[in-house]
Amino acid sequence: MVAAQEELARRMRANEGDLVAFFSAKQRADEVDEWLQDRVKALHAQAEKRRAEEHQRCGAALRAIRARGESLVEITRITGIQQRAVRDLITLAEQSPAAPDEKSPAGGTTGR
Repeated sequence: MVAAQEELARRMRANEGDLVAFFSAKQRADEVDEWLQDRVKALHAQAEKRRAEEHQRCGAALRAIRARGESLVEITRITGIQQRAVRDLITLAEQSPAAPDEKSPAGGTTGR
């Protein structure tokens, strides 16, 4: 009986070190998951901002084509997008402050 108790005590001491290692590694793994979630949120926000900027540029280009006298039907034909999308993009450009590219004297773009 004493031998069994000594064996149990030995196993518990050995398990103690492994449990410390386990819980420490588990905590670090959980922190990686939290870090990843934060990074994904930040990347989604950056992507949304960039997408909105590019949509504004799309609208500005379509607005310029329209200002030169092209109809919505013609713009739809040459761009291959739906007429509703053309209207939405032009409206977006009209509601947005002018981008630096649009303020240039020539009214062109910088080639982005």
